[in-house]
Amino acid sequence: MHADAGMVSAESYVGLVEVGIGVIPGGGGTKEFAVRASDEFKEGEVLIPTLIERFKAIATASVSTSAAEAFNYRYLLPERDLIVMNKDRAIAEAKKKVLELAPNYTQPLPKKVTVLGQTGLAALYVAANELKLGRYASEHDIKIAHKIAWVLCGGDLSGTQIVSEQYLLDLEREAFLSLCGEQKNVGTDSAHVANKQALAKLKGFEGSGVRRFEGLCPNLRTLELPNPRTKKTWKHTSSKHTDPPLEDPKKADSKTTVQMTWR
Repeated sequence: MHADAGMVSAESYVGLVEVGIGVIPGGGGTKEFAVRASDEFKEGEVLIPTLIERFKAIATASVSTSAAEAFNYRYLLPERDLIVMNKDRAIAEAKKKVLELAPNYTQPLPKKVTVLGQTGLAALYVAANELKLGRYASEHDIKIAHKIAWVLCGGDLSGTQIVSEQYLLDLEREAFLSLCGEQKNVGTDSAHVANKQALAKLKGFEGSGVRRFEGLCPNLRTLELPNPRTKKTWKHTSSKHTDPPLEDPKKADSKTTVQMTWR
């Protein structure tokens, strides 16, 4: 998102999905969405709807299903990024763009960013609360959403103000680290890795009715894998997972059996 230009394959899946493992987008990801919202603000217009759209993209971990859709989410910018229809040409087109930019390249100056402070926070907190009331989000999801809102709005400022990118980066880092210490996030990363490992092993597995698959990661609880040909989904739930976990991990089986049924 901080590149000077992007040459993106048409069939690209683009998103900021860190919310899925219990943190906000780091490395300037959340800050950059505050910058992009600020660039969209126009004098005399109502600013809150634009802010809410940028907030929803991060808080719901929205992923574009194509490069064209990524422009709608503002992951890509029309004045900077281009779509490459032939994926085999993506690297060649990117190299061509680099050579085009290189001769007179000048590092961009840091931007001044308009943030809405308490006015924006109130609107985003209400939007997050609606997700909770509609049972689209858990209480912990809302805590993460509040951290995102805090960064996008520049913290607890009294009203609309202009701040620096570094100020927003400092807020983002503080929010990110605070979520890393949350008890509900402990082990989330390893569970995410477990699901990825299981997906790799299950790809290509075909069948109907009930099947048994041995040797999956012991951290796995439930995993869903779509079958593109039948349009059905396999739902995999560990039959030997104990909740709460065993007091003595040594007593756990070396392998976890996963029951696979059609949903």
